[in-house]
Amino acid sequence: MLAQIHTEKGASRRAADELARLTGLDENAYTANVELAKLLEQLGDKRGSSAALERAIYISPYDIDVHGRLAAMYDALGEHRLSVRERRAVVALKPVDLAEAQYQLALAYQKSGDRPSARRSILQALELAPNFARAQELLLELQVAGNKPSKRENPE
Repeated sequence: MLAQIHTEKGASRRAADELARLTGLDENAYTANVELAKLLEQLGDKRGSSAALERAIYISPYDIDVHGRLAAMYDALGEHRLSVRERRAVVALKPVDLAEAQYQLALAYQKSGDRPSARRSILQALELAPNFARAQELLLELQVAGNKPSKRENPE
């Protein structure tokens, strides 16, 4: 409640401090952790925001949106392996748009350097939605990248 008042007055830092205090006192404060993550992200604290989202997931592990937000946060932080973990969780939770979730997982795999897994995920997305243009483009991009000769094959 106090955090909401601070937010309405434009005192985001004070609101975040109040929410941090609340989440420290109550390990089941799901909504407070989600709100804290949002405020910390607005304040530019991506690490703090991701920590709050992690706590929210421990409290309620079946929230697809929170897993998606955390994956995006880890991606922005360059933590691609953790982004893959969260994208896999989204796929496992069977979202309404499973093809999009598979596509996002393929992107995460690609950024983490795991091209074979990216290819598998993008093929699964295309099985669900054969005309998914962005997935087709990513598959082509992965195929082209896979066909480039390595330095060992083509010494210069």
